Amino acid sequence: AVDWLYAAKEKEFCLQFLQQLNRPECRFAEAMITAFLYMMDGDLNKSAEHYLLAAKASPNDYRGHLRAANVLVEQKKLDQAITEYQAAAVAAAAEHADMRVNILYLMAEALTKQKRFLE
Repeated sequence: AVDWLYAAKEKEFCLQFLQQLNRPECRFAEAMITAFLYMMDGDLNKSAEHYLLAAKASPNDYRGHLRAANVLVEQKKLDQAITEYQAAAVAAAAEHADMRVNILYLMAEALTKQKRFLE
């Protein structure tokens, strides 16, 4: 539904709606959706900020860490991205073994960009 509202040029409506989700159990979803909207708008700084808020709100959910890391790679903030990939891999280890493999691959790519081959 968020993509539909975004495509309809209703970003402001989406952001106002999300601000109403002020209950603690909604913080992860609010931050993830807000980050997505900013990413679609090309604002990588705000997108990364909100993905990091999602990761903080739900540290045992790999999705916030993973998406934050992906945006941080786009911003060439590789050290911070690697830290988020590591957190995502730990969070995904128990229930999402297949996703953990994907996360470790993305982390290896980021390490390679920094010529950190031994890690």
